[in-house]
Amino acid sequence: MADAKYIVVIDMETSRFVGMVGKKNEDGTVSVVTAEEENAGDSVRRGNVYHKESTGMSMKRLVEKLKNKMADKLPDYRIEKVYVGVGGQSLHSIKHMEMKHLALNATVSENDLRALDEQCRAFRPEMDVAGIAPPVYYVDSKRVEQPEGLPARQIEAHYGLIVGQPVRNQVTGCMELARLSLAGLLVSPLALAEATLGREEKEAGCVQIGFHAGVTSVAVYRQGTLAHLSVIPLSLQLITKDLMTALNVREPDAEWLKTTYGLSLTGKGKNADRQEKITIDDREIDPERLSALIEGRVKEIVENVYRQVQLTGDIASLEAGIVLAGRVSGLTKLPELLQQRFNLEVTYATVREECLERNGDRTGNDPNYMTAVSLLIQATENCLQYIPPYVVPEEPKPVETPDVVQTPQRGGGTAGQDPLGPFGGSDGGINEPKSTGLDKLFKRIKEIDFFMDDREMRKTKKPKNEPGK
Repeated sequence: MADAKYIVVIDMETSRFVGMVGKKNEDGTVSVVTAEEENAGDSVRRGNVYHKESTGMSMKRLVEKLKNKMADKLPDYRIEKVYVGVGGQSLHSIKHMEMKHLALNATVSENDLRALDEQCRAFRPEMDVAGIAPPVYYVDSKRVEQPEGLPARQIEAHYGLIVGQPVRNQVTGCMELARLSLAGLLVSPLALAEATLGREEKEAGCVQIGFHAGVTSVAVYRQGTLAHLSVIPLSLQLITKDLMTALNVREPDAEWLKTTYGLSLTGKGKNADRQEKITIDDREIDPERLSALIEGRVKEIVENVYRQVQLTGDIASLEAGIVLAGRVSGLTKLPELLQQRFNLEVTYATVREECLERNGDRTGNDPNYMTAVSLLIQATENCLQYIPPYVVPEEPKPVETPDVVQTPQRGGGTAGQDPLGPFGGSDGGINEPKSTGLDKLFKRIKEIDFFMDDREMRKTKKPKNEPGK
């Protein structure tokens, strides 16, 4: 148990933070131990930190919630450090290439590949590097899947750098205020794509669209590698605000209208076959106006996504189509709208089977937690510290003192006694307590003096009837 590897992550790509503790199993899969949520309010907008102190306190509260939930499942562990996943609106990918020349008749070694990675990490573009996508290798200008062991004169590694505003400094500052240690920074949209898209989908070409609460992420893969990643500062959450403003309704009512009626594409809502009137607080809501508000905003977001995908080349060549992810991706008839605009097949994302432990837990494929699970899969360092349980030491047993056996001595006394004592074996109180020993000693001295005086008197006294006198 103490050798197990546990990961702790915080997904902060929106104002709603998700914290999760997971276990890395020996077979490479992960299992979710516990998860919690914390609302960061206005301190984080569209994935970017606007108030460090409030964000730091939100992180601290979230970690405390995780600690409380861990108490029963992992009582002998404590959280030592945390991975943070970011996905703010400024993030986007740029291409970067590193090259290395090899000696004549040399083959590509693991050290060569490691040197290329180190060169890439040392590169400093104008914007902060938040993450690096897996590279594509070219040996002597020919693309290869696994270059190690191949003869080569030159090897190239083409990387996708995820850059943006100084998010690392922002996160580090928040962690310091929360008195937490940062294990690493992860790019949430990239982690989500790597955890849900298989090799065949990447090779065939696909686009993953993440509809999150504050932003929409776009990740395009071509020929097995990341061709483009961007984060659009528009989301389906804007629909809720549009409905609140245009229809003068509360946020819970706006959310209900959005999820219940959703997109109609024809001016009719989800329940339009019954042509029922919509009433909220004794006020009637025009179904056609509702549909127009929702559809107008969604089409704006979809059009922005379309332009991002166009930057990568021919959209029709993305044979694996569109993969939807994110907690607000389930809007009614959203797949139909995307299919009409892109002319591509649309499916929903699921975490790859080889990444999740098969224990019946459905948290991994819950849209609300899928990004956090993806961060668990990508993280590598152990984040919990094992503390051996405290064992109360046993009280020492009392040592029994053996009884002193006294042996008889000549003169009728016992060991340690004066054999010449005139009172038959008394030690005169020398070995007795002071309160009684001194008294007995003085008494004995008086008795000896009296005895000696009596003997002297008998020697000098004349008999009464002495002959001749």
